[in-house]
Amino acid sequence: MSGTMIRASRPCVSARTTLQSPIALTNRLSFSGPKHQRAVVVFAAEESPSIDSEQILKDVKAKWDAVENKPQFVMYTVAAVTGVWFTAQLLGAVDRFPLIPKAFELVGISYSIWFTYRYLLFKSTRVELIKEVEALKEKLTGDAAQ
Repeated sequence: MSGTMIRASRPCVSARTTLQSPIALTNRLSFSGPKHQRAVVVFAAEESPSIDSEQILKDVKAKWDAVENKPQFVMYTVAAVTGVWFTAQLLGAVDRFPLIPKAFELVGISYSIWFTYRYLLFKSTRVELIKEVEALKEKLTGDAAQ
């Protein structure tokens, strides 16, 4: 019994077939219609706002010097960062439960719709919202509204 050899009629990959990048393939495509080319040149504004790091450092130093109880401020800051981290971990754990993320999504969408209706839809309520935000800003920063 002699051995039989199976030979394919065509090779799987021809010698002329080469792998090409998607860019090379798209360069071969032709589109009907006229081809237009535009050169877009973007210039920066002559007076671009610059950030003065020394002024920012002076402002931060002045705010820090204005803090009366520095250890309490540091303690509150550490507590706030820890609270944010803990909340992120808790939400990550809750997100693994099957139905809870969808319920949170429904609550978020519902609140967004209510907020839009309550504060953004009518001009009088937008003015009310702006006043509330300005009052909160003034309360948090301690500065008078400018």
